[in-house]
Amino acid sequence: MKTHHSASFFKRLFAFSILLAAAIPHLAQSEEIGSVDTKFKIIGANHKIVIEAFDDPEISNVTCYLSRAKTGGIKGSLGLAEDTADAAISCHQVGPMRFQKISKPVKQMVIRYLNKEPR
Repeated sequence: MKTHHSASFFKRLFAFSILLAAAIPHLAQSEEIGSVDTKFKIIGANHKIVIEAFDDPEISNVTCYLSRAKTGGIKGSLGLAEDTADAAISCHQVGPMRFQKISKPVKQMVIRYLNKEPR
């Protein structure tokens, strides 16, 4: 029984991580750095990997980079396709770090990002 519960926990944790990684860049005004086509589609956009960068809203001079798969084709072009869960995120210091006043605990910040609550 323990194996079943731990597997379920890791599946939920993985799904939450992907959801968070997908939600944060859109709310923090991401900048697309580039993309690479991975599969040619005759009709509609090609499948690709998109690389985006966004600045951390709470810590100055920290930039996070997100690479994610984006589905092409007709469904992808219309926004009906489901993107795969392939994603990677990496945050780097790009200058002297300055901490802003952190107004909420991290858990509340994550919930704010997921609920798309305006700042």
